[in-house]
Amino acid sequence: MNKPSLTAAQAAARLGLVAMLGAGALSAQTPAPAPTTDPKKDEVQKLEKFEVTGSRVKRLDVETPAPVITITKQEIDQSGFTTLGDFVQTLPFNTGSTNSIVQTASFTRGAATVNPRGLGSNRFLVLINGRRSVSYALTNSNNQSVFDFNSIPLGAIDSISYLKDGASAIYGSDAVTGVMDIKLRKNYTGFETDFLVGNTLGHDTFTKTGSIVVGAQAAKTSVLIVANYASANDNFIRDYDRSKTTDYSSLAPKGINQNSSFNYPANLNLTAAQATAAGFTTGAGLYILNGGQPTANPQRSQFSRVTAAPNTNRYDFAQTYQLFPPYDYLGVYSYLRHEISDKVYAFGEIMYNQNTTGFAFTPSVIQSIANSGTGPTGLLNVPPTNPYNPFGVDLTNFLYRTSFGPARRFDTESTTGSYLIGLGGDLTPDWTWEVGASMAQNNVASISRNQIRAVELQAALNGTTRATALNPFGPSDNPDLVNRLFTISNSTYKTKSEMLDATLTGSFLNLGGGPIGVAVGSELRRDMIRQDPDTSAYVGSGGGTPYRGDRDVFSAYAEVTLPVTKALEFQLAGRYEDYSDFGTTSKPKIGAKFKLPSTKLVDVLLRGSFSQSFKAPDLGRLYTASTTAFSSTVRQDPKRPQDPATQLRIITGGNPNLQPEEADAYYAGAVFDVKAVKGLSFSIDWFTFEIANVISAPSDATLLAREDQFPGAVVRDNTQGNPGPILFVRRVPFNVAKQWYKGMDFEGKYDLRNTKFGNFRFLVNATRTLSVKSNSGIPTATGALPANFENIGLYNNPKWNGTASVSWTYKDYGAAMFLRHIGKYYNDAYTVAGWGENPVNTVNTSISYRGFWDTRFTVGVNNVFDKQPPINGYETSSFDQSTYGSIGLGRFVYLRVQREF
Repeated sequence: MNKPSLTAAQAAARLGLVAMLGAGALSAQTPAPAPTTDPKKDEVQKLEKFEVTGSRVKRLDVETPAPVITITKQEIDQSGFTTLGDFVQTLPFNTGSTNSIVQTASFTRGAATVNPRGLGSNRFLVLINGRRSVSYALTNSNNQSVFDFNSIPLGAIDSISYLKDGASAIYGSDAVTGVMDIKLRKNYTGFETDFLVGNTLGHDTFTKTGSIVVGAQAAKTSVLIVANYASANDNFIRDYDRSKTTDYSSLAPKGINQNSSFNYPANLNLTAAQATAAGFTTGAGLYILNGGQPTANPQRSQFSRVTAAPNTNRYDFAQTYQLFPPYDYLGVYSYLRHEISDKVYAFGEIMYNQNTTGFAFTPSVIQSIANSGTGPTGLLNVPPTNPYNPFGVDLTNFLYRTSFGPARRFDTESTTGSYLIGLGGDLTPDWTWEVGASMAQNNVASISRNQIRAVELQAALNGTTRATALNPFGPSDNPDLVNRLFTISNSTYKTKSEMLDATLTGSFLNLGGGPIGVAVGSELRRDMIRQDPDTSAYVGSGGGTPYRGDRDVFSAYAEVTLPVTKALEFQLAGRYEDYSDFGTTSKPKIGAKFKLPSTKLVDVLLRGSFSQSFKAPDLGRLYTASTTAFSSTVRQDPKRPQDPATQLRIITGGNPNLQPEEADAYYAGAVFDVKAVKGLSFSIDWFTFEIANVISAPSDATLLAREDQFPGAVVRDNTQGNPGPILFVRRVPFNVAKQWYKGMDFEGKYDLRNTKFGNFRFLVNATRTLSVKSNSGIPTATGALPANFENIGLYNNPKWNGTASVSWTYKDYGAAMFLRHIGKYYNDAYTVAGWGENPVNTVNTSISYRGFWDTRFTVGVNNVFDKQPPINGYETSSFDQSTYGSIGLGRFVYLRVQREF
């Protein structure tokens, strides 16, 4: 443990020495100013133009026609969150379902995502230092590619800018609902340390984080190195009073019995013929072992027919269901810039991040009719020759769980590496250029422990003696046979993106408001995805099928800013892209800003834009092979209410004929700088997004609730009735749906500086969603298209979201408060307004003191009032994790120590 610390200290000392030598050399080489120099000329400094997110044209003013929100490192720190993923999920425009590591049943285990406008976690673009990022190697349940925000070392972040408008004309595919540019630190001299320890009170998630930043600058060279570490303990839903059991039927209508009928000892579905042959006179139906206690000597007389299994014969998920997984994050980032000459510079970036997350889960689910075997119908069964089968017939339909052994565990290791080298410089005082070559990839290794292969389970059930057979109703005589069943499954996944880019930007020909700004450029990119799951058929998940997909993309773009007058400016942009898989596309954008005549009270800036964007089909949606899994929670079949709720078999796959999604975005807004109150400004923005040709793969819950709108999606066994019991749910994507969004954003800022009580800053951000509509695009039985479905105020889509923060500094003291509001919504499985989820308001606070060798100490509390998320008994964890995330963990207290050397 000491060796890395010594190495870091030595590196810091050497870099500091380089910086001092470089500074000394620069001082020695710079001649003293001549005494005849005009002092006024000495005061004149040339302002450097810079690039603002939302435009590639470099400029001197921050306000562009595009609406951009910028979040500083200080604001992130003061929020109290220990990972980037937790912080970005609090942004008000993030609505609808998101993924966080709290969701242990997620397809993208270990990743943290955001969902701008509730229109999809894959319909916005993430940039890192202005260039495209690589997506997470695991695709979500819809085979969509998403970005993992926990793949960025928190200590490396300088700021985050979010363009809240469509921008495919500037940045290309994915920029439908916005662009988030994560800007990493570059210019820093010194040595900085930052360490934090904290825990949830009463629910042990002991967390520790640390980062070291080393930076140095010489005459022509600057270098920065950041190392970041974070880890946390796990906890389980049973650790909370709200979820000591997963039987939430007492919460009706806000809950059902989530305990699963897939149980140990096994429950049986017998046909009338099987029941008669076994000696029962009660006919077809569900048969259980009375009392639910496993037995080593099962007798037919111990079983009886029931309408629904009681809790004694159900699996209670609270036994093993994890809420918060343990994790270890390790990240390194380095930036280098060297001035080759006065007009040419070279630069390079390296970032490496390794995230290891361990997910405890339930014992495997065994549904005999969903697994291949040696039964009469070619499926899994318990033959009559099994000595533990007391019925004398083939048991072809049983609901079983591997609770006779250890529970499953999914260990996920995500490794992200990105590398960039480039050159840039000045052609003339008004024109600059830059070229870059980059490669980024994400590798995920998934280790699934305590799995059972279906073929080996069938072999054990086929045993003809007590020494060679598995007992599905209790302990088996041969423990070695049981232990040998459990094995480890290994799968690997990879995404990779390689890119060459070139940009030329400058200005010419002064108009009434200044010179015309121009940016032109080109990109050549190759994207690849490769998935190599374990091909063995395991009970509960089936066998995976490897696949690989790739595409080449050529892009060319141009952007022009026209400052017609000092008050009026136009932005024109266009981009052409050629994809190797689906063809070409071109998208335009036009924007404008107009400054109203100034008054003594307020300056007002009006702005607006229209743009067309597109979303290329994710590679996973094109090339994914069919896979089988089970729904993350039990589902009630609305067409067979007499059947108990159960986990559904889900089959997903790709569609190589998919086309891009197409979007129109309309924006209008106003920025107010209140001159009568120094430091006060606010803005109002209005948005409309219309997305056509939407690639749709509805959730299993939606398919179940709207089965008639999705013919063939719910596959039933109609030999057992009409409608018969569900065999599986098929989810395949297609271009058919439409989506609409209307909403407003509000932002306010007030800086109160240099008072006798110190400096204050007040920030408010809020989003009011006016409408979120969708249309499946699938004709009804009459041939007519279904009506548009309005989801505003319903599941996952509150009308209001917002944050507010207050910070104060006075000499060596500081304090901060971060408030988050999640508005009310109605939760009734996307149908009609059912029960209301009350608004949730949480408060994070901290106080700090700088002293003791210039060290800053911060004590903070997240979720000060231990606010609990609304109870939702339709979720296994008892609350909606995709909306409330880490709020469900409870109050978190931490100590943070920072020092600059």
